[in-house]
Amino acid sequence: MLPERHALFGFLFCLLLYFFNFPVKALILIFIANIAIDIDHYIIYGINKKSWNFLKAYRFFVNLVKLKKPGKFYLCIFHTIEFLLAFFILAILLKSNYLFLIFIGFSFHTFVDFVDMLRIRKRFKENILVFFSCIARVIKRKNERKKKKAKAFKRR
Repeated sequence: MLPERHALFGFLFCLLLYFFNFPVKALILIFIANIAIDIDHYIIYGINKKSWNFLKAYRFFVNLVKLKKPGKFYLCIFHTIEFLLAFFILAILLKSNYLFLIFIGFSFHTFVDFVDMLRIRKRFKENILVFFSCIARVIKRKNERKKKKAKAFKRR
């Protein structure tokens, strides 16, 4: 999903929370976290393309979305179930309201991404869980390797 849409949905989510008497400072933190979680896209681009040009990274991922291939080649680590669970546990262990508010923003962003993937999932051959779980991605790759070995063995 494009950052502009995340900003819009994040604003609407914060507006909804405002009516449940969330303090404005908390809402600002949730909104910023909802946007900031996408920093993993920038890190992935920098590592894979050996370029830390923010504008090029932005354009690269926008083009993936426009081509309907979001996340096809990249696991965005901050968008995974495992990361969110670890972040949630950290917020509880440190008894930090700030970390919990950041967790809410991260979780909302990931939820919106997940719903968007469900909406366009017909374009993907694989289970969309591989886009949101390190464990599912590892299992998928392990199964792919087994299939390749089986095909190579059958050719003999």
